[in-house]
Amino acid sequence: MRKFRTKTNNSGFTLVEIIVVLVILALLAGAAIPSYIKYIDDARALLCYSNLGLVMRDFEYSRILDPDVTLDDIAEAHAGEKLCPAGGIFSVQDGALVCSIHGSGEGGESMEGKIKLPDGTYYDITDDWGNAIDKVKTEVWSLSIPGKTFLSDDTGLYLATTPFSISRGSANSTPTLAGYLAANPFCGLVQVDTESPALTSDSYSISSGVTVWDAGCAPKKGSIMSSGGKLYVCMQTWAGDTTPGDVSNTSIWLAIP
Repeated sequence: MRKFRTKTNNSGFTLVEIIVVLVILALLAGAAIPSYIKYIDDARALLCYSNLGLVMRDFEYSRILDPDVTLDDIAEAHAGEKLCPAGGIFSVQDGALVCSIHGSGEGGESMEGKIKLPDGTYYDITDDWGNAIDKVKTEVWSLSIPGKTFLSDDTGLYLATTPFSISRGSANSTPTLAGYLAANPFCGLVQVDTESPALTSDSYSISSGVTVWDAGCAPKKGSIMSSGGKLYVCMQTWAGDTTPGDVSNTSIWLAIP
């Protein structure tokens, strides 16, 4: 009986084929590794910002219980905790809580579009005045600004204490906040004093039912008051050190939400 032999190919991969595969793998790794590293860094940053937010909320809660507590006190209380997964250290700089690696943030939120008030608290600027003016000039005939809205431009930070509307005529004739306020003094805009320290319960005393402010502490229109864990903006200017009253006088002080 004749036997047939089957021919098998045992040659395997050639050296060129192996090199091509290795080059392809290297290219894929070169593209994937940086993305993976960025993903890890972004995850660490988000966790860091989240912990920053937790510490800030601890500060806000503690300030309700004790208005005299400071952000430095709360930061020191958390000093032994590993709050930044990248090894950053939390500290207070210029009144704001920051990480030595990731910087500042409120619960992971960007600080863009926010304003830092004298007590170190950040608040949203609902709309840049320039954007509002441009919108009225090109898209709508008038624009309503809700009350308790922060607005800013090169002339400063302003608070709309009451709702008001910007007409196209006003947008063309008074393009700045200072100009708009000068032309419309009863529109409810108040320029916020962001340079002076925020007033506190230590800035005044009560004598025979009358609020007596310490020397140099008498509020003026735009002054900021920190009381009971909340911030207030003074809406009027009064003469003398016995007026205006404390934040219980809602016709003078506007609570910032």
